[in-house]
Amino acid sequence: YVDGPFGQIHLRVAYPETPLYRPMICFHMSPVSSQMFETWITEIGRDRVVIAIDTPGFGCSDVPDAPPTMADYAKAMGDVLDAPELNDFDLTTVDLLGYHTGGRIAAQLTLQRPEAITHIILVGAGMYSPTDQKKHYESFSRDETQEDGSHLTAVWNSMLRWRGPHRTLNDLMKTYPDMIRGKENQHLMYGANTEFSLADHLKDIGQPILVLNPRDDLWAYTALIEPFLKESDRLITLPGWGIGFLDYHTVEAAEMVRAFVDGTVRRHSNWNNQRPDLKED
Repeated sequence: YVDGPFGQIHLRVAYPETPLYRPMICFHMSPVSSQMFETWITEIGRDRVVIAIDTPGFGCSDVPDAPPTMADYAKAMGDVLDAPELNDFDLTTVDLLGYHTGGRIAAQLTLQRPEAITHIILVGAGMYSPTDQKKHYESFSRDETQEDGSHLTAVWNSMLRWRGPHRTLNDLMKTYPDMIRGKENQHLMYGANTEFSLADHLKDIGQPILVLNPRDDLWAYTALIEPFLKESDRLITLPGWGIGFLDYHTVEAAEMVRAFVDGTVRRHSNWNNQRPDLKED
């Protein structure tokens, strides 16, 4: 735990004895927690410091008193980079990985601290029209607790609908408690997401961006990012993957990310890369 503007912020950390590459900071989708990165940080943390943070109001981080803006969320993440408890990890320059909503936080943090961010990885990108954006995030309003527990069943059914290939019921149960906890506070993220347009801000980001597009609820929207990408950006379409792929395609995903942020790993032969320029060594 470290102190933040809304109270304590909980994070998970993995690191080797001798880090070889820049640290990586990971932001989860909403309304879950950094638990979704446990397998991922174990793998990618073999050669660098990796920190997965619970967004304020989610997981084990304290709940803000009032709904934050996207800038507020990003500033809270920036405060984590400055936390004295993490000084030994040298977080002066880092790479960011943001999953769904976490990608928006990553984009906003990059705009706030451009000198500190080297690369960005977006897993899914909500390239919504204003109408679609409002409709999508209306589901983030506060849910009413039902006496018959039907609100719990609704969450479970949603997880079943969007689970990726190979993801078991036991896998869902690992995420379910934080999903229930996060649903109580997801309205805090509603306004922040509604007022933040990723399309409007991409042009102001100079850092290279890697976009991973697994087949999930943002599949079609993420594909719309292509015209917004710079020459240094990459889009990798992953039709056989879905939510949970970081647990089941961990090594393959790590190869993609390492190739992008480090330039040291040979391209995986099975990638369906829409921008074929990640060269083999």
